Amino acid sequence: RITTSLQKIDGVLASMVNLNNGKISVKYDPSKTNEEAIKSSILNTGYYYNETPPTSEAFSKLPDCCKDKKRY
Repeated sequence: RITTSLQKIDGVLASMVNLNNGKISVKYDPSKTNEEAIKSSILNTGYYYNETPPTSEAFSKLPDCCKDKKRY
């Protein structure tokens, strides 16, 4: 979900999610995009960005298996 969303952003060159630690690495061209666009994409997918929670609407669209109920 996250990597698919990020691939739609012009300037994102690669992204990788580590399911073991819940972190994502994003390689991007700063002349084409920025951290705010990446943050927005992740939040709109329904996931947290650092300590920033997604909207309840975005979170509700996640499959149950992807919802971190301890955080939300």
